[in-house]
Amino acid sequence: MRRVRVRARATTMNFPLPAGSGRKEVLGAVENALVPAAEKFKPELLLISAGFDSRIGDLLGQFTLTDQDFADLTRVVMEIADRHAGGPRGLDAGGRLQPRRSRIGGRLPCRGAYRENS
Repeated sequence: MRRVRVRARATTMNFPLPAGSGRKEVLGAVENALVPAAEKFKPELLLISAGFDSRIGDLLGQFTLTDQDFADLTRVVMEIADRHAGGPRGLDAGGRLQPRRSRIGGRLPCRGAYRENS
């Protein structure tokens, strides 16, 4: 096995937001901190664990993100992946064996943001 040096120290970003946070806080953190950090770091691989505890109505997360907010967040991260990592490689929707239905009838809260690899 070959050992590989990785320049990934201090590259994890966390955005601890209080209950009640929504689009302004979450998308703001992504656009104002994650996007500039990605421009500096230029990641070759992005892993996204997209649990939906922050979706409006979820009692655990108590956030107020809507289906459209998840779609917009996914698009921003996919743009980072396209720019630096040759496109998205996958998405982990977190913890559920069956896709969660949105309240507006979609199969995934980020529908419209996903595209098939050609």
